[in-house]
Amino acid sequence: MAFETLTMRDVAKRGGVSQATVSLALANSPLVNAETKNRIQALAREMGYRTNPLVAAHMRTRHRRLSLKDRPVLAVINTQSARGGWRKGQAQILPQMWQGVAQRIGERGYRMEEFWLYEPGVTHARLGEIIRWRGIPGVIFGPSGGRSLKVEMNLDSLACVRLGSGEVSPLLHRVTNNQYQTTTLAVHECAALGYRRPGLVVRTDLNRGHGYQWEGGFDVACKHLPGVTPVPVLFIGYDNYGDDFDRWFKKHRPDVVIDVSEDDMLVRLRGLGLRVPEDVGVVSLCSPEMGHPLSGTVQDGREVGARAVD
Repeated sequence: MAFETLTMRDVAKRGGVSQATVSLALANSPLVNAETKNRIQALAREMGYRTNPLVAAHMRTRHRRLSLKDRPVLAVINTQSARGGWRKGQAQILPQMWQGVAQRIGERGYRMEEFWLYEPGVTHARLGEIIRWRGIPGVIFGPSGGRSLKVEMNLDSLACVRLGSGEVSPLLHRVTNNQYQTTTLAVHECAALGYRRPGLVVRTDLNRGHGYQWEGGFDVACKHLPGVTPVPVLFIGYDNYGDDFDRWFKKHRPDVVIDVSEDDMLVRLRGLGLRVPEDVGVVSLCSPEMGHPLSGTVQDGREVGARAVD
C-alpha cells in the first residue's frame, strides 16, 4: 500500500472549510471562532494530520526579517587536539575549511555554534545531549588530520557531516578532497613535464589516517606510466624531515619530490644547497591556493567547507 501524506487541503476538504481556515485553526489563531477551531483541531487529530515543523517555522518567519539570534543553528565541532587547532591550523587547508563553513552557514541563513570535542569535563555523550537540548538539527564534524576519530555520542536525531578523509567511527557522510586522485594527477603532470624519477614523501600517520590514498595513488600512477621509475617512498614522522630525508635523497636522487606539506620541502632542499626547480622539482599535494608560488594541487579548503554545509 502506498503511503500518502496528509495535507491541510485534505483536512479542509473533510471539514468543509478553506485551507486558510485550517491553517489558522491549527495555529490557535484568534481569527477563527472557538467552535470552528475546536472542530478542525479534533478532525485533524482524528485524521492523523501532523504539522511539518520545518514548513511551519518557515511560514512563521517568511514575512519578517530574522535577527541573528532568531536564526536556526548548526553545530560545528572542532575535532583537533588543540582548542584553536582548526581555525588557526598551521596547514592553510584547515583555516580555509573553517572559513568555507562559516561563510556558507551565514549564506544559508543559519548561525553557527562552535564546540570543542575535547572540552575538559564534557564527555561526548554530554556534548550530544547539549546539542539536542538546544534544538540544533545538524552537526558538522571538522577535520582531525591523521588521527582516527571515534564519536561516542547518540547521533540518531541529528543530520551529521564529516569534513576530511581521516578514519571516523561511526561512519558518517563526509566531504573531502580525493587524495588518491590528487596524487595520480600530480604524478601524471610530472611525467608530462619530463620527470622520470619521482619520489613521494609522506607522514606515516597521515598516510595511515587517510587510508593510504597518497601512497596508493603514487604507486598506481607510476606503474602505468611508461619510462617512469619511482624511487622508494619516504615515510617520515610528524613534520620531521631531518637526517632521514637527507640520506634518502642522496641515495635515490629523485628528479622531482612530491610532498604533502605546503612549503617545508622547499626549505629542506634549499638547506641542502639545491636549487628548485633547476636541480630538483617540487610538487605539493596541498598547495595553499591558485597563484601561490608553490607548484602543486590545490585542494580548495573553502569550497570543501562550503559543500559540507550544503
